[in-house]
Parts: sequence; structure tokens; C-alpha cells
Amino acid sequence: MLINCFWKRVVRIFSLLVLITLVAAAPALGAQSKRTARISETELQAELMAFAERFASYLYQGLQDYERQPEALKMRPQVQKDVVTSSMSAMTIAADPKPERALLDMVALVTLGRMIYETHWLPRYGENFRPVVRSYSKGEREIWELSAKVLD
Repeated sequence: MLINCFWKRVVRIFSLLVLITLVAAAPALGAQSKRTARISETELQAELMAFAERFASYLYQGLQDYERQPEALKMRPQVQKDVVTSSMSAMTIAADPKPERALLDMVALVTLGRMIYETHWLPRYGENFRPVVRSYSKGEREIWELSAKVLD
């Protein structure tokens, strides 16, 4: 019950952040398309699809490393669910027909995922969650590098 309430709050915060990001970035994205773009929509979509695959593999590796921890059995179903959900979400986001919007959603997904593990799970259950935090952090660095090609 407590976990369900937590995830409902996370989804609400995530939705709000995505909305704020879209509203704030919409003028910049429109202006970017009028100027000479540093990356085409097709290239951006291809990069997002490739990132989603890499991100899923980072998460899977983080899950494997987590499962080697002595206390992993306790929270294993939750971590497995998070890894599968995040991987599926990344693939769904990458397939969005509007790659600029997909990029913002991907940034939000990966950044919020890292923040949740780093600020909620890590303090609560200890260093066992460090491999998953590292996986999200690696993905976060990559997605922000990709966003630098599009966003000002």
C-alpha cells in the first residue's frame, strides 16, 4: 500500500515535470527547427531508439549486479518491476512520432529514475541499490549528451 502511494506520487510529479518541460521547451524547439538544426528529426529518432536499447541493457546489468548483493531477495521483485517498466517506457518513448517530444520525455524518465533510486531507495535500503543507481546515472549522462545536440 505504501509503495503504491509512493509510485502514484512519482507518476504525478513525473507528469507535472514533463508538462512543465514541454511548455518551457516548446518555443525553443520551434525556433530550433526554423534555424539550421544540428541534428535532423530522423537522426534524433534513430539516436533515441539506439539509446533506449542501450539504456535497457544498462538497467539489466544493474539488476544483475543488484541480485548479487546479500540482501537482494528482499526487494528483488520491486527492482525487477522497475527495470522492466523503465525499459518498456524507454522503448515506447523512443518510438514517439515526434522525436523532440520523445527526447524531453526520455530525459525526464531517466533523470527521475535516477533520482528515485538515489534519494528514496538508497537511503532506505542501503548500498545494495548502488548498481541500479549507477545504471540510471550512465543513462542520464548519455541522454543529456544527446539533448545537447538539440536543445539550447
